[in-house]
Amino acid sequence: MTILQRWKNTALHNKALVWASALVAFGTLFYAGAAVFQICMMNRLAKETSIQTDRLICKADKISNSIGTMVIDNESALKENRDAIQTTLTENRNELAKVLGQNRDSLNASVSQGKAALDASIESSHTDQRPWVSIVRWKLSEDPSSGKDFAIIIGPINTGKTPALSVTAISQLSIWPEEPSPTDLEAVVVKAGKMPNSIGMLPPSVGATILDFHYATDPWRLDANQVEAYRAKTQRIYLETLVKYTDAFGWKHRTRVCAYHSYGMPLDELSLCQQGNSMDDH
Repeated sequence: MTILQRWKNTALHNKALVWASALVAFGTLFYAGAAVFQICMMNRLAKETSIQTDRLICKADKISNSIGTMVIDNESALKENRDAIQTTLTENRNELAKVLGQNRDSLNASVSQGKAALDASIESSHTDQRPWVSIVRWKLSEDPSSGKDFAIIIGPINTGKTPALSVTAISQLSIWPEEPSPTDLEAVVVKAGKMPNSIGMLPPSVGATILDFHYATDPWRLDANQVEAYRAKTQRIYLETLVKYTDAFGWKHRTRVCAYHSYGMPLDELSLCQQGNSMDDH
C-alpha cells in the first residue's frame, strides 16, 4: 500500500493532527529561521556598534589628547603671560621708584634751596636790622697818681637799627709793661663773686654822648712803684671789657674790647690792643 492510499484510508482527525503537526513544524522552522536571522542581524549590529564604539573611543581619545595638549599649551601660555606681566610690573615699579626718587631729590633740593634762600634772607634781614654794640668812647676819671682811686668810664654805642636788650658789661683794669694775653673776664667775675654791670636797653646811638649810656670800671689805685713806672712810660694801664646783649630776634651777641692808656695821652683817649678785640666770637 502506498503512502497516498494510506493517506486516503487515514481518519479525518488523524489527518487534522498531521496537518496541525506539519503546520507546527513549519511554524517552528519559520520562527527558528526568523530567530537565526534576527541573531545574525543582532550580531552584525553588535559588530557595527562595537566598531562605531571603538571609533568613538578613538575619537574621544584624540579629543582628550587634544584637550590635554591645549591645556598644557594654555598653562604654558598663561605662565609666560604671568611672567611677562610680573616682569612688566617689576620694571614699572622700578621705574616708578626711580621717578619718585628723582622727584623726591628734586623736591628736597628745591626745599633746601628755598630754605637756604629763606635763611639767607632772614640772616640778611637780621644782619641789617640787628643792634651792633661797640665801644669807641671812654674816659679816665682822672690821671692816675699815688694813693688816689681812679676808674675808666666806658660809653658803649649801638650802631645798629634796633635796640640792644639785656645789656650787661664786665671790665677789668691792669698795668703791664707789654700787652697781656686776653683774660677770661667771666671767670674772673664768677671767682670774685661779683655781678656784671647792667645797662638794660641800649637804643641806636644817634648823636648820643658818653654820659647818655655808660658804665665804669671798679675804682682802682696804683701804688707808688706802679705810678712811677706809669709816668716813666715803661708800663701802661690796660682795660679789658666784655659787653653781652640780646637782639629783638632773641639771638645773643657779645663785644670784647682791649685798650690801653699811656701817660701823657688825653684822659678820653685809649688805643686798641693788637689782640682781645672781637664781636660775636662765641
